[in-house]
Amino acid sequence: MNPDTRAGVVAHSWHPNFSSSYVLFTPVDLVREIYLRYARRDRAGVFALLTADVEFAQTAELPWGGHHAGQEGAWKYRLRLNKYTDAALEPFNYVAAGEDVAVMGKFRGAVRATGKVFEVELVQIWTVDRGKVRRCETFMDTPALRAVLAARERAGGDVFWSAVVLRDEGRGAPAQ
Repeated sequence: MNPDTRAGVVAHSWHPNFSSSYVLFTPVDLVREIYLRYARRDRAGVFALLTADVEFAQTAELPWGGHHAGQEGAWKYRLRLNKYTDAALEPFNYVAAGEDVAVMGKFRGAVRATGKVFEVELVQIWTVDRGKVRRCETFMDTPALRAVLAARERAGGDVFWSAVVLRDEGRGAPAQ
């Protein structure tokens, strides 16, 4: 089966909840699926939805920021982010714009080195290309994060997973 070429509809490979080989997703559905897989700690499932040359970008003013290319770069980005923070991403609004999806949410948690707690607003712009994510650019309240990160870095292990808190659509309560 070829990917559906209708505007705003993309196809990606097999999904365990469906019997067909291809499942049609809009770009918003695809991005939501990434958050769902991330929340389930399904690393292979997340990376299956990224192109081989995926790009992650965030301001270089943050210690995990910069431009990260390819799946290996995406992995290193996650490791670096989680070296500095023990945090949860809470997406709560998705806005479709063709093949791009803007996600608004909160990034909250603590700085690993100090235990200082933070909560900042977040916007992620995801770009979908032929059924997979080609790019994700993240924008956070950089001055607020830099203020809580100001303490000296401590050595620590790298971990991949921070939490994703999913909201039940329409009620604003965390999804179960």
